Amino acid sequence: MCSFVYYRCKQGASVKDLLLMRHAKSSWEDPDLSDHERPLNARGTAAAALMAGVLSDAKALPEMVLCSTALRATETARLLAMHWNRPTELVLLPELYHAAPEGIARIVANWGGSVQSLMIVGHNPGFEEFFELVTGTKLAIPTGACLQLSCELPNWREFGLSTHVEMTRRWFPKDEGAK
Repeated sequence: MCSFVYYRCKQGASVKDLLLMRHAKSSWEDPDLSDHERPLNARGTAAAALMAGVLSDAKALPEMVLCSTALRATETARLLAMHWNRPTELVLLPELYHAAPEGIARIVANWGGSVQSLMIVGHNPGFEEFFELVTGTKLAIPTGACLQLSCELPNWREFGLSTHVEMTRRWFPKDEGAK
């Protein structure tokens, strides 16, 4: 599914893109691992590589990636960046591990800086709750999915849960041919 939203920008504002990427499918094989230490399974690794190509083809590559420190999230982010063949700043943030919507909004505002396109790799239920609060729409976000959200802001410091945000595109691994 691909849809585009066009904006008339306010004085000093520009369209910023926030890519929400839920970590790819993780392994439950080792019951001794903590939730934080669970790696990607084979399906998750393949889906992350697939999504890296999909985002590259769609020209939806972020300038910066903020990522939960959970192993499944860091493996997802590193696989994405590895396939993009371009420098992408990757910042690992412990506070993204199961962050609530307020925490996600605070992280965007504090870390977005001057980039136009920012990606967050993280988890549900925080992502689904955040998405609903900023768009007013409920959406189930499966593992490995990426949502492109756009908003008009002079800079990311202005971002909050009340910021008007539109989902401009979304990519789900199963829709892109993942098995």
